[in-house]
Amino acid sequence: MKIVAHKGKVTFQKILIAVVWISISISCDREDPVPDVDEHYVGEVTSVGNPLGDPQEFTVDAAGATITSSDGTIQVVIPQGALTQAATITLQPVENTAPNGIGTSYRLTPEDVVFAKPVAITFTYHPDSISFEDGLGVAYQEDNGIWYWPGNVSHDKINRKVTVETTHFSSWTIFESMRLDPSYAVVAPGGEVSIRFKAVFKEEHLLTPLIEKPLPLSDFSAEADYVEGWNLIGKGALVSAGRTAKYTAPPVAPDLNPVTVQVLVSVEEQGVTNTVTLQAFVYIGQSDVALSYSTQKFKAVKEAQATYVKDLGATIIVYNAHPMNEDGTFGNEVVLVYLIVPGQGTGVKAWTPETCLVSTTHTINASTVIAGTVIVDVSGDGPAVAHPGSVTVQSYGSVGGIVSGNFSGDYTFIDSATETVSSGKVSGNFFAVRAPDI
Repeated sequence: MKIVAHKGKVTFQKILIAVVWISISISCDREDPVPDVDEHYVGEVTSVGNPLGDPQEFTVDAAGATITSSDGTIQVVIPQGALTQAATITLQPVENTAPNGIGTSYRLTPEDVVFAKPVAITFTYHPDSISFEDGLGVAYQEDNGIWYWPGNVSHDKINRKVTVETTHFSSWTIFESMRLDPSYAVVAPGGEVSIRFKAVFKEEHLLTPLIEKPLPLSDFSAEADYVEGWNLIGKGALVSAGRTAKYTAPPVAPDLNPVTVQVLVSVEEQGVTNTVTLQAFVYIGQSDVALSYSTQKFKAVKEAQATYVKDLGATIIVYNAHPMNEDGTFGNEVVLVYLIVPGQGTGVKAWTPETCLVSTTHTINASTVIAGTVIVDVSGDGPAVAHPGSVTVQSYGSVGGIVSGNFSGDYTFIDSATETVSSGKVSGNFFAVRAPDI
């Protein structure tokens, strides 16, 4: 028995590479201002983010260069004359540990490189992924684990870009001076989520913190007595208490989905009081999968992720589902679900050998793995077969929004221990946050 992909191995290899990418998520001679702030303005020490993908390497010499991450989020412009000799620059996506950090952070190395001229680091953002556009900044992480905003940031709202100039490398991220945490959430019908207002600066720096030296990021929410009130746009219930609020979803997903939670914040700056509105979005739905060989339903315990892969012309939806116990708790077994959906947008998408439900992996009792695919050649002699089945995409949001829908169809199970093959049915729902395209 062997598993094959339609039109050769190239398409299947591209799918595997894309799935792996999605599944993962200078200390000397600096000319930047030295972190030296008010002793009462203590920064928050955070861990160094774990890698979320392989590093990209670029060879740059005295002529300079422009390097861009593979996902297009971050661009680094090294001007001519910034380097006196050739150097290997690496750019790697890592976990974002910055207070109020947005999306992925990026580690730039070597950290001891000496630039004769400042380099420009630009982040591109999507409005659906932020709470407060006027509070965007760029920060770097020092060896002490604290993130600092250097302050020399330019903001291009038309093209949605934030740029900072620096003379050193480190881990860098885009962040918001204040936001709602979480800024988006997925809850099942009848479920609830707590939302908190979080500020990483003191009041005088929240709107336009124009400073001449780095400012550390920390959680200053305890000082946020300037929260005026909360609003709910959509169905459900919202109970607020100062800087926090709890949203309870209705028993049935509403037509208006997501619902919007707002907080009104009054901040005084240079004697002028400004009122700003921050928003969070709560999507009401669920992700689960039913398999014919199991009487249990498996439910995603974390939001699924949807990523449009340009080379494939398809959207890959990935989530981990755990068995639901009768008491509402989750078991330790896991089903890893991959959905390869043709193109973008809503509608019914039939399974095909190129774009379909590619596979699930189910660990049973931490030993035997059953893997299934709709692209199979059981005999080893015939052509690739796409089992009957389809995916219905009900909503397809922009980056930071939601891709939701359901799927059902026939399925082939392969027991890796015995190498036996059996058939069955698979069905499920997905409610995925859309990540940046790759």
